[in-house]
Amino acid sequence: MKSQNAFKKQQIELKKNLELIEENTALISTLKSEISDLSEQNNFNEANLAEKEKLLLIAEKALLKKAEELAAANNSSNEAKAEIDKLLINTNTLRQEIQKLNSLLAEKERESINDKIAIADLGKKLNSALASRVQDLQKFRSEFFGQLREILENRSEVRVVGDRFIFQSEVIFATGQANVSAAGKEQLADIASALREIEKSIPENIPWVLQIEGHTDSDPIANSSIFRDNWDLSTERALSVVRFLRSEGISANRLAAAGYGEFQPIDSGNSAASKQRNRRIELKLTQRVTP
Repeated sequence: MKSQNAFKKQQIELKKNLELIEENTALISTLKSEISDLSEQNNFNEANLAEKEKLLLIAEKALLKKAEELAAANNSSNEAKAEIDKLLINTNTLRQEIQKLNSLLAEKERESINDKIAIADLGKKLNSALASRVQDLQKFRSEFFGQLREILENRSEVRVVGDRFIFQSEVIFATGQANVSAAGKEQLADIASALREIEKSIPENIPWVLQIEGHTDSDPIANSSIFRDNWDLSTERALSVVRFLRSEGISANRLAAAGYGEFQPIDSGNSAASKQRNRRIELKLTQRVTP
C-alpha cells in the first residue's frame, strides 16, 4: 500500500514538472523571438538585450534542472512500478503456497484421524489378545502348580508362597556350594517331570518361562570361598538349577535364572531360623518379556 501511494505521488509531481518545462520552453521561445526582432529592427537597446540574454540563460538552466529532475522522477517512478510488480508477484506466489499448505494440512488431518482410528482398533485387538494370553497362562500356571502341589505336598522343606514354590537351599545345595547335590537332583527331577507334562499342553504362542531365583542370607562369603559375594553364589545356584532342568529335557527358551544375593529377604530377622528361611531357591511360572 505504501509503494502504491508513493507511486501516485511521483506521478503527480511528474505532471507538475512537465507543465513547468512547457512554460519555460514557451518563455525561451518568446525571448528568442524578441531578441531576433530587436536585432532585425536595429533599434535595439544593448542593456535590454543583455538583460534578456541573462534571463534566457537563467531560463535555460532552470529548464535543464527540471529536465534532470524529470529524468530522475521517471527513473524513480519506473523503480517504484517495478517494485510494486515484484511485490504483486510475491504476494500471488505466497497466496498459492498458502493454499497448497492448507490443502496439505487438511489431507494430513484426515490421515491423522484415520491413523488414530486404526491405532485405537489395533490397541483394542492387542489388549484383547494380551488378556487372552494372560488368561491362558494363568490357567496353565494353575495346572502346573496343582501338579507340583501333589508331588511336593508332604515335603516340609518346600513351601508355596503366592505364585512361587520355595525350596530351602539346604535341600538342593551343600553349604557354600553351587553344585546340585544328589538329594537336590531327586527333588528337581520331580519338578522336571511335571514341567515336561505341562509343557506339552501349553500352546506355542503363550510366552511362558520358568524363572529360577537364587537367594542367600546376609552372612558374608568366607574368604576361602570361590565366590566373590552372595550375589555370585545366588546366581550360580540359580544357573545350576537351570542347567539340571535343561539336562532333564526342559526347553532352554523356557528357563531363566536370576540371583539376588541377600537383598530380597523374606524374613527380616537375624536369627539362625530367619537366615535359613532367606537361603532359598524360588520357582515361578511367569510370562516371558517379548519385544
